[in-house]
Amino acid sequence: APTTTTTYTLTETTTATGCSKSNTVTITVKPSPAANTGPAQTICPGGSVKLGATAVAGDTYTWSPATGLNRTDSSWVTASPASTTTYTLTQSNWGSACSRTNTVTVTVNPTPSANTGPAQTICSGSGVTIGAAPVAGNTYSWSPATGLSSSTVSNPTASPTATTTYTLTESAGASCQKSNTVMITVKPAPVADAGPSQTICEGSKATIGTAAIAGNTYSWSPATGLSSATSAQTSASPVSSTTYTLTVTGSNGCSKTDTVRITVNPAPVANTGSNKTICAGDSVKLGGTAAAGNTYSWSPSAGLGSASSSSPMASPSATTTYTLTETAAGTGCTKTNTVTITVAPKPNAMVGTAPTICKGTGVMIGAAPVSGDTYTWTPANGLSSTTVSNPTANPAATTTYTLTETNSGGCSKTNTVTVTVNNNPLPLAYTGPDQTINKGSGVNIGGPAVTGDTYSWTPATGLSSVNVSNPNAHPDATTTYTLTETNNSGCSASNTVVVTVIEEEFYTGFSPNGDGKNDGWNIPMLNSYPSNSVLIINRWGSEVWKGDNYDSKTVIWTGQNMKGQDLPDGTYYYIISYNNQEKRGWVVLKR
Repeated sequence: APTTTTTYTLTETTTATGCSKSNTVTITVKPSPAANTGPAQTICPGGSVKLGATAVAGDTYTWSPATGLNRTDSSWVTASPASTTTYTLTQSNWGSACSRTNTVTVTVNPTPSANTGPAQTICSGSGVTIGAAPVAGNTYSWSPATGLSSSTVSNPTASPTATTTYTLTESAGASCQKSNTVMITVKPAPVADAGPSQTICEGSKATIGTAAIAGNTYSWSPATGLSSATSAQTSASPVSSTTYTLTVTGSNGCSKTDTVRITVNPAPVANTGSNKTICAGDSVKLGGTAAAGNTYSWSPSAGLGSASSSSPMASPSATTTYTLTETAAGTGCTKTNTVTITVAPKPNAMVGTAPTICKGTGVMIGAAPVSGDTYTWTPANGLSSTTVSNPTANPAATTTYTLTETNSGGCSKTNTVTVTVNNNPLPLAYTGPDQTINKGSGVNIGGPAVTGDTYSWTPATGLSSVNVSNPNAHPDATTTYTLTETNNSGCSASNTVVVTVIEEEFYTGFSPNGDGKNDGWNIPMLNSYPSNSVLIINRWGSEVWKGDNYDSKTVIWTGQNMKGQDLPDGTYYYIISYNNQEKRGWVVLKR
């Protein structure tokens, strides 16, 4: 396989004779065609590119596929493929004796989207992201660059100060580009003016903010110490130094904030001391230790040793409330407090008039108590208490008692009273025992009369007489009667007696289910008649249970027979005997 044209010579020799002969042959090597397609190229959709090279005279050219080519039989062709395509060129010469094939790829890049995102509206001073996520390999250019965090990324942050239309040019490859625009509308932010920082004294107020603008809304934080957290201008009374933030929202929805610092200087203590009570003519020290540089002013000055001292002596002649104003050095902050000095008068130590009592009775001595005062009686013999203002005295013999009364200011006074004891015996005031009757009945109370004694019953309700020793009582309801008997010596005694009025009550059902509620048949009135009996009969007339001295507690029907077995639910009949009476009826047992 010669690479160039070559003449070859053949010499043939006969072995037997030694004769030989030579001949030649020429092998012509024709040059192979180049099949030059040109370099690989890149276009945008709809674009075209020229492929191939200058034709060689006599050579033939064939391109495939034909898609996107203006022709297929030329050394030069124009390619306009819709998508990336690899073309093959076959070049033949010498009557197609020699041929060669080459390929070339035309890459069709996609048209970029240049996605700017939707038009947006922002408030002045804020920002918004425009564009979209980047496409690998593509490049981006925004204009104008004003207000953008970057003009060469796909999705910068836009913070324009005025409404701006941004243009994005996105490039894919060397020549594919697309441009789009987006408008960022900028709404004006409202004015937020919290006012200048201020310094106040503890307990004082400062006005912050400015006049309201129609259509705007206002919000302060924190709200602590503000008279209003939603006014444009408000009063601030913080207890400690505070920075307030004002947020103003305009009618267009845009907001802006501003802050103001309120520095609070501490107020002085103005220590007046605690309220005190003194006796008339005594003195007491007010206030406390002075703070260096501070000034003090008391009013009224009456009764004070000094009206400008932090701790003057006070000797008021009557109860007085003193006001102290303390002014702090340097800040000028003031504070006012008050203290009341109560001037207690000497107590009266009232013992009352000297009484005469019957032996065995008592009498109240002294008088009503004065709030805050304390009392001491001596001797203790025969007294119900030695520490109250008006004890009951029941001495066995005539006794002189001494009272010492001390008020809340420590003031004391002493007085005496003699209780004379009459040795005549007291009447009995016999009422008899408590009684129980049925409603509508009556019973005699009291006992035989004592000659010369008088009798008084209260209340008069239901009594045949209130002035006899043993009236007949027939009240409609339970009543406590009090008898006061007075003898001819003027000595009296009192006793009481209770007449209980019974109304018949019968519950017509119970539920012995063990829940602790209504587990037995409660007959409230029977416990007043200990000699009673209760008989339970079933619907067939058989006796199933009987109890004597029924009291609804220790003796009570719980829905069982006499053997302790549960009876079935149903209606049962009863016969109750009490107080020479008989009561019949029915009762429902239901578990």
